[in-house]
Formats: sequence, C-alpha cells, structure tokens
Amino acid sequence: EHVTSQFILFGLLFQLTALMIMGSVGLFAGTITAKLSGKTGNSIWLTKLAGSAVMTLGAFIPLKDIWAVMEQS
Repeated sequence: EHVTSQFILFGLLFQLTALMIMGSVGLFAGTITAKLSGKTGNSIWLTKLAGSAVMTLGAFIPLKDIWAVMEQS
C-alpha cells in the first residue's frame, strides 16, 4: 500500500542510526588516539600497532582459503 513511504522512512531511520553510531565511533577513536599519541614516543608505537593489526587481518584472508582447501582433502 504505502511501500514507497515505508522505504523512505526506514532509509532515513537507517541513515540517522548509522550517523549516530559512526559518529560515536569516530569521536571515541579520536579521543583514544589523542590520549595515546600525546606523548613523544607513543605516536611511533601507535603507528606500529595499527600497521601490525592491518597486516594480521590481511594475513587471515589467504589463510582462510588455505584452511578451506586443506579441509576438503
């Protein structure tokens, strides 16, 4: 009946919810980054930690495929 208006309403609600959640995550991340990198040596430490986390997550992509192949045989 009013499918178009429901799509518009739910789309707006989704966007508003996403804005609030992602805004909160951004503010929290900014606060944590400012506190961790406030001292001189912590910015290098924080950069190395972030790089290590990204490399670790990147390593799981091929490992997941290798594990799937090993399970099949």
